[in-house]
Amino acid sequence: MRPILGAAPGAARPMEPADSPMAEMFTLFPHESAVVMQRGIELGIICSCLLVLHCSTLVLQFWPSDQYPDVILRNFCIARIVCAVPRPYFWFRTRKLFVEARYQPTPQLVTQRLLDIYAHPFGVERGLLLFYYGWLACITVIVCIMRLEAETVLGLHLWRHCLLNFISIVLHRILCVLLFYYLMQSDFKRGIPPDVLEKYSKRLSFTRDTSKQRLGDGDMECSICFGAYIEGEEIRKLHCTHHFHQRCVDVWLLGHQNRCPLCLFVVGPAQITGPRHHMNPQAGQNPPAPAGDLRPPIVGQAAPRHGAGRAAGQLESCADDVSADDAMVE
Repeated sequence: MRPILGAAPGAARPMEPADSPMAEMFTLFPHESAVVMQRGIELGIICSCLLVLHCSTLVLQFWPSDQYPDVILRNFCIARIVCAVPRPYFWFRTRKLFVEARYQPTPQLVTQRLLDIYAHPFGVERGLLLFYYGWLACITVIVCIMRLEAETVLGLHLWRHCLLNFISIVLHRILCVLLFYYLMQSDFKRGIPPDVLEKYSKRLSFTRDTSKQRLGDGDMECSICFGAYIEGEEIRKLHCTHHFHQRCVDVWLLGHQNRCPLCLFVVGPAQITGPRHHMNPQAGQNPPAPAGDLRPPIVGQAAPRHGAGRAAGQLESCADDVSADDAMVE
């Protein structure tokens, strides 16, 4: 998927609406979206460079030709090459932003970074991209007309070049979609890093003498595997006061989703504390969230709409995996 890079650097544009398809995709599948955007940029760089190189080869090959149609076509090719020169700078800057978004510590921060990139794009790159689409449309029409009236060798080569451009655009989108669905079906780590988990939760060793003081008055059992706590077992208590076997909840939080399995409160930072967007570093900053702040993320405010059913199935799978491991140990 090619990034939509548009608006002037200093212009303020609203974030993607919370119910837009793009925002919903970023919210439900933040890590997958970041990977696809990064790989899409890389694939686009390769395809575009090859096409510009092919166009440059045509200009050099037919430079001596002084036929009237060839002169027009050659000038079109030169304009295409000149406007392609500054684009790699914006491509690599955009790729860097997607890489930074991909390695944010929580899915909520990944989502916010992705929406930020789309809400504050590069105006020059947007103009160059529109020029490319306009150039491709014009040169295709001109070559088609020339093929009907007086076809030249350069016109034939440019016709093939136009076909390569259209194939590149279609193939680029197909590969991005296939990569996205592959990541959705794969065993992709969607949780948080271990250091973030340790920072935003407490790990306790269960003892009956201090259980009420440290865990509260609730049932002394894990809500994932429904097993009672045994003396000396490692318990993980989240800031929302819910607690589970460490071996049960860690599988969920590290590999699937950084939310409490019971109340869906976020485990980890949920807000960006740096500049509001990458295009204006001097903009106001969000106030830092306190260490115990486990509010739902800004985007969506609650759990993802379509994530509850999938989350329940993944949680049952985690419990089954843990139970199987325990049985093997016994």
